[in-house]
Amino acid sequence: LGGDLVDLPGKLARDAALSLLQPIARAGVAAEVWGVVGTPYHVGPDGSEDRQIYQELGAAKHTSHMHRLIVDGRRLWWSHHGAGLGVDAASGLHNTAKKIWAACREHEWNAPSLVVTHHVHHAIRDHGYYRGVQVAVTPCWQLPDDYTAKRNTWSAPTIGYLVWWPATDKLQWRTFPIPESLLYG
Repeated sequence: LGGDLVDLPGKLARDAALSLLQPIARAGVAAEVWGVVGTPYHVGPDGSEDRQIYQELGAAKHTSHMHRLIVDGRRLWWSHHGAGLGVDAASGLHNTAKKIWAACREHEWNAPSLVVTHHVHHAIRDHGYYRGVQVAVTPCWQLPDDYTAKRNTWSAPTIGYLVWWPATDKLQWRTFPIPESLLYG
């Protein structure tokens, strides 16, 4: 789970997120639930709202600002923030992959197969790739609000999720249309 599970702090928002996520977390789809915490504006200081949701989903021991995991023999670096989009999304993701590869080489780290980030509210149905490192941004769950209406008047967020198939190192984006009646009231 990628952080910013609620838009603003409060029990009502937490309960809504839990009503959606509990059946998924308990369905046996995955052996464990992991999460990264989101932006303080949305989820309180140090991701307190996300942390409470993760606690109730049984993911408290797997909650952090960043994870470095090995899944089916492939390295996954995962955080809420981190992908620079630059002038256009595709080149920004490529440049992020290149920076990560260079940092790994400089510090003698094992480079990740995949870097997953969230936060930008748009899924870029492409990924950045450089020398074995790919970078992807997930869709989000947040509908447009007044801030979005001011900043991105002619666009809407991408609602959905990203699936990574480590065995084949393939990515799959699943998105859902937003009814026009929910855009910019």
